[in-house]
Amino acid sequence: MSQPAIVNLSYGIIAATLAELTEGLIYSGDGAWDFQTLPATGRAFLDSYFQPECSVKHEMQEWAAQNRMSLIAGVYK
Repeated sequence: MSQPAIVNLSYGIIAATLAELTEGLIYSGDGAWDFQTLPATGRAFLDSYFQPECSVKHEMQEWAAQNRMSLIAGVYK
């Protein structure tokens, strides 16, 4: 994981919020997010973000699962 899970979560929430506020779409062609599920509205993005079962690529499934586990571990420290 390149960044702390809370940072990854925050980026997703910020992107979804901006998309909703501007009635726009989220898109990332650089591989930062699962580009096969993009473009997406803010709501659609949040419905699948950090949800391993919603990712098409195995690497993205692992990334989502690792981030979720990291967030859960941080809560129960």
